[in-house]
Amino acid sequence: MANIHQWAGTIRQYLDLQELNREIIEELIDRIEVGERTVIDGQRHQDIKIYYRFVGLV
Repeated sequence: MANIHQWAGTIRQYLDLQELNREIIEELIDRIEVGERTVIDGQRHQDIKIYYRFVGLV
């Protein structure tokens, strides 16, 4: 529960965010995992998982 409160406190700073930069990404995101690309019925698919700081995968 404390992690959610930390996340809420951090995210409040960016409620009116107009532009995303490296500093903001580093503060909000823990890591990004990009899966292997596959082709299904001629269409490319690729899983991207974004793990946010304090709350994990959403």
